[in-house]
Amino acid sequence: VTKILLLSLLLSLGACLMPDRIVDFNIYGWTLGNYLDEHGGGTPQVYPKNNGEYQKWWLIDLGEAYFQLKSVRSGNVLDSNGDGDVYTLSPNGGHHQQWYF
Repeated sequence: VTKILLLSLLLSLGACLMPDRIVDFNIYGWTLGNYLDEHGGGTPQVYPKNNGEYQKWWLIDLGEAYFQLKSVRSGNVLDSNGDGDVYTLSPNGGHHQQWYF
């Protein structure tokens, strides 16, 4: 489910990105009709929109069109591995925590 989730996600920004600002936003799964939710346990999941902090993410510009997606609630970032699994971990500067848009 998680592998399919990321393939079907569209960003839904609640505000415009501005230089030197971090904006929180929700990530909406168009085909699933739900929002990316990180309930603090390290496993991203999808739920209907509930306006909770577990569904809010910071888009952190790392430069050259790479970003980190950081959970507002837990402070964990979206991470992955070579098998295509997706989860959240503490920021570690690794390439699997960098996302290209």
